[in-house]
Amino acid sequence: MDTSNTVRWRKHLWLVFFGLFVFWYLLLYVHDWSSLHGLTPLALQDHINSIRNPNEMNDLSPNDDQSISSKRSDQIKAVEKEKSIEKIDQTPVGGKELESAKESKKGDVHRMPVGDEELESAKERKKGDVHRMPVGDEELESAKGREKVDVDRTPVGDKGREKHVSPIPSVGGKTFEKGKSSCSGRYIYVQDIPKKFNDDLIENCQSLNNWSNMCDYLVDMGLGQRMPSDKVFSNTGWFVTNQFSLEVIFHNRMKQYECLTNNSSKASVVFVPYYTGLDVARYLWGSKASKRDSGSIELFKWLREQPEWKPMSGRDHFLVVGRITWDFRRGIDEDWAWGSKLMLLPESQNMTILTIESSPWNSNDFAIPYPTYFHPSSDAGGFPMAEQDEEGEKASSVFCLQPQGDSFTRRSTFDSIMAGCIPVFFHPGSAYIQYLWHLPKNFNKYSVLIPENDVRVNKVSIEAELEKIPKAKVVAMREEAIKLIPKVIYADPRSRLETLEDAFDLTVKGVLERIEKLRGEMREVKNSSLVVEDECTWKYNFFGRLDNHEWDHFF
Repeated sequence: MDTSNTVRWRKHLWLVFFGLFVFWYLLLYVHDWSSLHGLTPLALQDHINSIRNPNEMNDLSPNDDQSISSKRSDQIKAVEKEKSIEKIDQTPVGGKELESAKESKKGDVHRMPVGDEELESAKERKKGDVHRMPVGDEELESAKGREKVDVDRTPVGDKGREKHVSPIPSVGGKTFEKGKSSCSGRYIYVQDIPKKFNDDLIENCQSLNNWSNMCDYLVDMGLGQRMPSDKVFSNTGWFVTNQFSLEVIFHNRMKQYECLTNNSSKASVVFVPYYTGLDVARYLWGSKASKRDSGSIELFKWLREQPEWKPMSGRDHFLVVGRITWDFRRGIDEDWAWGSKLMLLPESQNMTILTIESSPWNSNDFAIPYPTYFHPSSDAGGFPMAEQDEEGEKASSVFCLQPQGDSFTRRSTFDSIMAGCIPVFFHPGSAYIQYLWHLPKNFNKYSVLIPENDVRVNKVSIEAELEKIPKAKVVAMREEAIKLIPKVIYADPRSRLETLEDAFDLTVKGVLERIEKLRGEMREVKNSSLVVEDECTWKYNFFGRLDNHEWDHFF
């Protein structure tokens, strides 16, 4: 009797246990708990967003709130799916690493938006680099169109190389023209040079510098590795960018230019994607002069033999040099002398050469901004001053001193502008006569010039000079500096700014205007470069005249 009762109770106990298990399973996996606001990861994200952007959350209508709640479970699944492909291999590019980096292009996913339109935008772009987007109609259409843009996170490599990019890529289903009605007079032909002058240098990135490995700086289209998001940097757009990586960044930006053509006879200018700075950097220290010159001599010989060179003898060609001009102006063929002689070769005298610092006394090189750490992927891509708390301790600097270094210029000039800090120069060659396409000639509106000799002889006090500036003018100058931010940064090559012109856009515009002027002069059989002596180039370019000026003693 006792045994039968024990068996019966055991059966009842197992039945109760089974019932509890089924109840637990239904609660955990079947019931939709997302209706309880605050119990999902997205609710936490909403709370964070409301703290960071309270105005944005206040703009949501009641219908938006209901929509967010009703789609919460779908969003969770979307986030989980995105996270499953999120991991990215940031290893140097080369061999297996290159393949790994290409595979990772599906993974760079940032904060998931939570509005109806934002969610659709995120889903449309889930295979690309997802950033925070506005919810306006035009922005949404732009975001959908941007999925067509190549989001490969690797630099230009053997397999990633495009012989020529198809002309006039579109964004959002419309031709991307930034106010231009057509590409007439704006077509650019990219010269398909041998890979040894660009791609192979990237493949062998570990040999580009004698003291550090450049591979980490050349991932993400030359932008470098992403900076971690923290209290200092925003969630998107910040990279560990090397100041000498402009050649790679510019080349990848050129691949997205809206008016590329495969027909060189149709092009207004020809771009030569030679990574000059990366090439010569391998031999700047401890190598023979002939070794430093070999790459440029070989390339120019190759260019002379191409049909594109002949119509204007290379005057419609341009290239970007990612180092300062003095690394390419060696005047004597001695091994102890510094740099290469690229800019002194006959072919380069005909070309337009873009560099991060130009010579005030020569007419064939033009300065364009150093690459900074910030590379936005959209017009609303978290521009630094748009997100900064101006009252914060780390945003309190009003003036940023920019003395000469081992040359006229320094990258921190552009870092200070990005921070909304008024640059203080001590030599006009540090910015004013350099970046003619990017900085306004009325330099007093955004900066201060204190002659360096006056400081050396204690004629003036820097602090006293700055304190003389009225507070209202300081505020106005700071606003002018902030307005310059889009003009001195290079957008992420995997996307484009919709309405703002960045440093790349202004550079291309400047090159097109210069070469069109040269073309007109050739038709009129004259050469304006003979009118101005090299020693006065800086003066003519900045002021448009050659009479005496108070800056003469600087040069």
